[in-house]
Amino acid sequence: MRAFRSAIRSVTSVCFIEAAYETGITFIDTADVYNGGNSEKAIGKLLSKYPEHFYVVTKCGRALKPHTDEMYTPEAVEGFVDGSLSRLGLEKLDNILPPFDDGILTKNNHRVMLMME
Repeated sequence: MRAFRSAIRSVTSVCFIEAAYETGITFIDTADVYNGGNSEKAIGKLLSKYPEHFYVVTKCGRALKPHTDEMYTPEAVEGFVDGSLSRLGLEKLDNILPPFDDGILTKNNHRVMLMME
């Protein structure tokens, strides 16, 4: 939903997500940076109403400056995941997508992926 990429009112965001639920959509893709984390917070409100309905994927660490592969340490990813869990009101994520430079899995990201298994 591109709605979360702009400063959109939370009520409107929740309406979009409610419509997704009502039409049978079960997959939600979000990121920790969409609308300053407010995307995850709005989705979290919906998840509290329908905890078993949605499969949630979030991208992590998009706000890193500089945004380089070396910044994705296991400790950093753990912090990103904890932040997303808090905003979403979840105890676990169905999936996370750490962004990889040019789709290449480097040694550093390999350590992160092993940590997540």
